[in-house]
Amino acid sequence: MFGSKKGVWLICLLTTVILLILLTACTDKATNQPTNSANHQNYTYYADVSQAISQNWHPGDIIQIKWNAKAYQLVSDPNPVQLKLSLQITGPFVSKQDAVDQPNKVPSASSSPIQTNDQASQTFTSTLTLPTDLAPGDYQLTWQINFVSNGDSKTTAGTTIHVIK
Repeated sequence: MFGSKKGVWLICLLTTVILLILLTACTDKATNQPTNSANHQNYTYYADVSQAISQNWHPGDIIQIKWNAKAYQLVSDPNPVQLKLSLQITGPFVSKQDAVDQPNKVPSASSSPIQTNDQASQTFTSTLTLPTDLAPGDYQLTWQINFVSNGDSKTTAGTTIHVIK
């Protein structure tokens, strides 16, 4: 029976029917998507600071940093991790090297935090207005992601900017 063309077609037909039954069983009826323990896309955010570091700043200027989402991984937890995206500057420092070596001064200015989560694929813009009485010099510009749902852990990165009168 299995040596004939009918036998081969019968095996193919039975295999196809079995695969269709399995695929139907492994599909979420509401979304028509495959069921999977890791089926929630999460995103990481990165700050585009290229404009901020390529110019001199003046007191009263407004620094705008765009936060872009980038697909990171699929996760099984349907509950997104709450995030806060923010900017701050500290300084002034005598030199750019001092800004790198001693970044733990009290912030001179901060942006309002942006609330989002790791399952939102959106673009955001942080706005930081430099104080009008800001002294000239080098400042540490830092951008930060606070992971509110994970015991308030955070990721911070920074660069230096130059403020002139």
